[in-house]
Formats: sequence, structure tokens, C-alpha cells
Amino acid sequence: MRNQNTTVRVKGADLTVLGVDDTTTKSDDAEQTFQGGHAPAVAAGADPHAHRRA
Repeated sequence: MRNQNTTVRVKGADLTVLGVDDTTTKSDDAEQTFQGGHAPAVAAGADPHAHRRA
């Protein structure tokens, strides 16, 4: 997913999955990604260097 979210049903409960695009290419747009998303949520990003900043 690229700056998108979708909601899936897991054991009868909604779970929003968020996908943030690559920060290295400056394609990421967190505001767009989270728009319309609901809690609880899981977010994933595509930045191969993020672990170095964590």
C-alpha cells in the first residue's frame, strides 16, 4: 500500500492496516495514510534505513 489504509475484520473486530510509502524517495504522506483510518491500527512503512533512526 502506498499512503493508504484499509480495514479488515479479525475475529469479529475491525483492524485498520496503514501503509506509508517510501521516505527515501520522499513519496511518504502520513496525513493521507491516516485519513479515514480507525483505531486499533497497525502501520507499516517502506524505509530501509528507519531501523537506524529508531
